[in-house]
Amino acid sequence: MKFKLLLSAVALSLLASAAPTYAADSGTAKTDGTGAFVPGTKADIHYPKDSDDSQIIVEDSTDRDQPILDGLILTYYPDFHFGRTELNWTSNSILIDALVNPAKSDLSEYLPGFVQVADITGDPELTWNVTAALDDEYKTAKGDVLKGAQLRLYEKSILSDYQDEADFASKILAFARSNGEYLNVPNSARGEAPKIVLQNKEKGYTNLTYTSVVFEDDFHKQDYAKADANTRYTGAKLYLPSQKDVVDGDYATTITWTLNTSV
Repeated sequence: MKFKLLLSAVALSLLASAAPTYAADSGTAKTDGTGAFVPGTKADIHYPKDSDDSQIIVEDSTDRDQPILDGLILTYYPDFHFGRTELNWTSNSILIDALVNPAKSDLSEYLPGFVQVADITGDPELTWNVTAALDDEYKTAKGDVLKGAQLRLYEKSILSDYQDEADFASKILAFARSNGEYLNVPNSARGEAPKIVLQNKEKGYTNLTYTSVVFEDDFHKQDYAKADANTRYTGAKLYLPSQKDVVDGDYATTITWTLNTSV
């Protein structure tokens, strides 16, 4: 007796699919390599750099906060102290030069006022500025007001740790001087809007650099080698339109410095 084995087309295809398959021989293998970079979170204060200076850290004795926006850091912003001034009859108005600020915590070195920004963002699209404004009038603890007082910025030197001055002259700007003379720092109590004191206009230009504006024309650090707490500089001044209404006493105000990005 003969038996016939009949296999359908479906059965044949199933048998074929069950057969094992093998990859071609290979002597290589792959793994991943990864890494990430993020904006920095801390920067020292550098001396505003001039041509013959190396990077030296300024020790801020006030231990003030450093505003930070995604790796853009306002490392330094100054106080403006004008000391004690005797009232006199030689003139009605008065213009007082600012005292230098300590550059070392042991008060062994001093510098004129300056504003400094460290850019450790890694952002090729970043532009930024720093603005300033007085919060209120100069007042005593008793509430006496220094009527019409103005904080004025007369002089400026723009400095960068790593950029050539001829290159950054059109990209890094400092404050504009009214009539070519001075910037009158706005007073918020009078409804005046803050004004720019330092600005980077070129996208990504300041990445991994320190940028400063010193309130002195043609600034050189060595000019202050023998400065002490009584040394004054001419780049920042307190202006009083009239002495006759001044009540004797200690006057103070606060200044708000604001760091802005993508401007």
